[in-house]
Amino acid sequence: MSDPVLLPNSDERRLLLARAAELVEAVFAGQPDWPVVDAGITSEAVRARLEAYDFDGPRDGRAVLEDVFGLLRDFGLHVGHPGYYGLFNPAGAGRVCSDYSAY
Repeated sequence: MSDPVLLPNSDERRLLLARAAELVEAVFAGQPDWPVVDAGITSEAVRARLEAYDFDGPRDGRAVLEDVFGLLRDFGLHVGHPGYYGLFNPAGAGRVCSDYSAY
């Protein structure tokens, strides 16, 4: 028998995967309006957002999923942004699909 904290039941997994797909679509739709990267990001700001994760107990999967996407939006380098001209950073649907399939 699997641990429901580590492996949610199939209905919960379906809901989480559906929400992840919605969030990925929101990234593609919204990314052109975001900055390529927020130049004002500080390590203190990142630490403050991560302080909530003490790993003392289980958390709601949907809330964690929403927060992870928010952290990536707020603190990530958006290599798929039309204004980003960096080199050697994968952009586009391929990176999302490969990350998604890793799970």
